[in-house]
Amino acid sequence: MRRIIKWTVLVTLCMGLFACIANGNTKNIHYAKAEQQTLDIYTPKTAKKEKHPVLIYIHGGGWTGGDKSNAASKPAFFTEKGYVFVSVNYRLHPDVQYDDMAYDVAKAVKWVEDHADEYQMDQSKINIMGHSAGGHLAGLIAADAKYLNSVGLKSASLNSIVILDGPLNLKQFIEAIPSYKKVFGPDEKVWTEASPLTYMNNQNLPPAYLVTRWADPSLYQFAAASNKAKGSDFVYQVKNLSHSGLNKMFGSPDAPQEAQDMTKAVMAFLEKKNKDVERKLVRSPAHALLPGRRLMVITAGFRHLLLHSQAIRYAQFQVDFIKQDAIVSIHHPIFQGLAMEACKTPSFQRRCFLLLSARIFFG
Repeated sequence: MRRIIKWTVLVTLCMGLFACIANGNTKNIHYAKAEQQTLDIYTPKTAKKEKHPVLIYIHGGGWTGGDKSNAASKPAFFTEKGYVFVSVNYRLHPDVQYDDMAYDVAKAVKWVEDHADEYQMDQSKINIMGHSAGGHLAGLIAADAKYLNSVGLKSASLNSIVILDGPLNLKQFIEAIPSYKKVFGPDEKVWTEASPLTYMNNQNLPPAYLVTRWADPSLYQFAAASNKAKGSDFVYQVKNLSHSGLNKMFGSPDAPQEAQDMTKAVMAFLEKKNKDVERKLVRSPAHALLPGRRLMVITAGFRHLLLHSQAIRYAQFQVDFIKQDAIVSIHHPIFQGLAMEACKTPSFQRRCFLLLSARIFFG
């Protein structure tokens, strides 16, 4: 009877925990009135009240094309890392000018901040990533305060920015590719005003990480100014990836080694700026007690899936948060005892769910 009661309690607790998990994607939300002013939200599986850092993605397309749906592997990649991923559309040339696009992006940031609670987003951890023209716009609203100020925000409202091969010096860029005069016009004064580099001395410039194909000194200057540190520590120069390839392969499970290294460098930067989504593999002598078993560790802060073979291999999978108030009884000795007993049961040798605190059990 005691065993039946114990297993009933264990199963009930498992069901309760899984009932706390929710996820969902919401598309074509208007952050302003125009048809193109929409965004898509991708949320990770999580406890319903759990707050997550946000990654707002601004697509490229030469300021004349592109779409928020062209995010490649990023939605799945970032949600698996514990981020809410927001992909943004904005109005394009020739319907509007570059500054209108920047104002659109600022409005999208404002919408995210205003609706953070509805989508489990942490207002203090809003990060922006942009590719190509989107990288330029991300850098521009971060550096030139007027865009965020126009919606009641400041540059400091952004936790960090990541620019994937986006131009920061428009004069240099347009001189190299004159066809973009159709977007920015022939006036070099406009080019200067449109350049994020012009505003790099903004004291509230958020930390930036830059991925580039070129050894451009101005990028290192921008990185140094935004991070108040050595610029080369915040610039990743690819050698073989193309302009489109580095974007497409970011976070892709099929990425070549260079893209994997690029992704790793960017994520190291982001995880440092969003510390509570950093995952560390729990290692302990306790693992040696369970050779050949698949072990799911559920804790008050994170979960790790550890695969054990004869040699006891370790593999980390990014999985879902469980908020502490959803598993308040997890620290109770009864449940720790149940978990230990479950792991000794032959029927659980291949899959063992441990409902206990990593802090208590693994030290």
